[in-house]
Amino acid sequence: MTSIKQRSCTICAVKYWHNAQEFAFARREVNFCPTCWADLTKVVNIPDERTRKMDELFEALAGYNHVVINRCLGSFSMSFDAKIRYLDLIRAKYTIHDRESRHDTQRYGRTIKVNDAYWDESYIERDDPYLVQVVREMGTKVNTDCSSLKIVSVPADVDWEVTDYDGLEFISERHRIWV
Repeated sequence: MTSIKQRSCTICAVKYWHNAQEFAFARREVNFCPTCWADLTKVVNIPDERTRKMDELFEALAGYNHVVINRCLGSFSMSFDAKIRYLDLIRAKYTIHDRESRHDTQRYGRTIKVNDAYWDESYIERDDPYLVQVVREMGTKVNTDCSSLKIVSVPADVDWEVTDYDGLEFISERHRIWV
C-alpha cells in the first residue's frame, strides 16, 4: 500500500497531494505535479518534439555540470567580442586599451583591463554559468583562430578536471596519485 503525502513539484514548485512515487535522476529525488508530468510525458513520448530546453531540464534534474573546453589544437581562447560579452554579463567594470605599439595592436588586438590589471579568459572557471551562456549565445563567433569551444555535460557527482594534449582539451575524472 502506498502512502499519500504532500509534495512540491520540482519544476513549478506547486504543492500537491499524490501517491508517494519516487522518481530518481542521478540519485536525486524529483517530484512532478500532475500538470508538469503530463507535459513532460507528451514531449518525451514524441521524440520529434523534444527541444533543447527539455534536454537541459533533464540534465539539470539529473545533476549535470556544463563545462567549456577547447576542441582543436591551440589553446583555450575567446574572441574579443566574447570577452566583452562575458564581462558585460558579470557586470565587471573594464577598460579597453591599445597595446604599446600600433603594430602589436593590429596583430594581437586591443587589451582589456579590469580593476587596472590586464585581464584575459584564463581567469574564468570552465564551469562558470556566464561562460556557458556566452558560448551558447555566440556559437562559432566565440572562437578564435586557435580555439573551437564546446560545452560538455559532466555528471554532478564526478570530480572532474580539464586535461589537454597540445591544446586539444577533454574532461577527465580526477584520481589520486602517489609518487
